Amino acid sequence: MPSVIVSWEGTCAKPAIQRDLTQRLVPIADHFDRFLIPNYSLTTFRNLTPSRPCYLAASSAPALELRSTFPRSPRPRPEEAGEPLSQPRLNGIQFKLAGPGFFYPGEDVVSFVFLSAEGIPEGKLVQVRWERDRMLLLRPEVHLRYSLETWFDYLLAGIKHFYIPDLAYWRHTANPGYAKWTGVSRTPPQADAFWRKVAAGLNRAS
Repeated sequence: MPSVIVSWEGTCAKPAIQRDLTQRLVPIADHFDRFLIPNYSLTTFRNLTPSRPCYLAASSAPALELRSTFPRSPRPRPEEAGEPLSQPRLNGIQFKLAGPGFFYPGEDVVSFVFLSAEGIPEGKLVQVRWERDRMLLLRPEVHLRYSLETWFDYLLAGIKHFYIPDLAYWRHTANPGYAKWTGVSRTPPQADAFWRKVAAGLNRAS
């Protein structure tokens, strides 16, 4: 069955929401990390100021471009990175998808890392890539197995509803599954129910 690239973007300027979302995503990261022992991938950022120059990569393709299987658009080239960011700080979480049937090394990262830097929208979502002499920040995207596509739609739709209202994501169409959230309250009990369904769906899908 075909696979797909899912990309997303958005901003969240409120540290409390950033922290809550990060904590909620830790059990999901742990689920996948058990397949990577001893090479754990889970990385959390807590007001991190990078020790090496930090660059925001220019996108090599329009945001939310339709992409499925192959060929796919290339990732941003290093020379497209521009000038180093001024006083960047990072908060959030990044981890790898792993398990039987995952064959996408280098395209398996899920990132909800929020950037704070001069001249950049506060809390911009980025994906962190470490290089020898610098840190490169990309638009988040991941290469999904077909069995996780519907589950990941649900995860992103719920995150958009409860945490990041301007989140935009793409898998064949814009924001798949989000229309079902119309009229759903944003109360803590509803958020708790969402995360329980996320966990249950992940166990079934993987």
